[in-house]
Amino acid sequence: MNKAIVITISVLVGILLYVSNVSARDLNLSGTWEGSCFNHKLKQKAKITVELIESDTYYTGYLTAGAPFSCSGQLMAWVDENGRLNAKVNCVAHGGHAIHLEGGRIEAEHDSKSNKTVGTIRGEFHLKILLSKYDGEFIIAKGTEIRDSEEGYTNISLYHVFVNSNSNIYHIANCRKLGSDIMEFNSSEDALGSGGVPCNDCNP
Repeated sequence: MNKAIVITISVLVGILLYVSNVSARDLNLSGTWEGSCFNHKLKQKAKITVELIESDTYYTGYLTAGAPFSCSGQLMAWVDENGRLNAKVNCVAHGGHAIHLEGGRIEAEHDSKSNKTVGTIRGEFHLKILLSKYDGEFIIAKGTEIRDSEEGYTNISLYHVFVNSNSNIYHIANCRKLGSDIMEFNSSEDALGSGGVPCNDCNP
């Protein structure tokens, strides 16, 4: 391959990675993220909830993991120069030992319809208790639902939509065609599954 072409491609890839990392660091990740974690050693899966609160250049918050791990604790999280989320959680149930969330790939964006950051974060976790080490994976989501599929995880949007009581056309909350006598659906997918038709004006 021509050397100039190789250099051009390398520069373009570098620019795209830089833009992606900058946009990830610019997102406000505050809010409630829900998902699951899988412990490789124990071969077990548990639900987790992560609360993030923006604080200058990092986040504070709280992590809760359900059974069988049953762990919770305060955390400090940050987005590194590569646009990945990392966190340190002081787990109360494990005697204050730290759980490390590392390399969280942020696949999120600002959703103008709900005016919130929506998407997923997936990465690895590590925990060491005395001589035992535990490693695994985690995936959490906000404003979107994680569903298992044969290909892996599928994201389903979960901002609420609305229909006028005398119509099957569904809208976002601030659509000018939405009346006062309305019904609410948890997501556009739910509305579509109930026979709804998306509004051509607000395009939910």
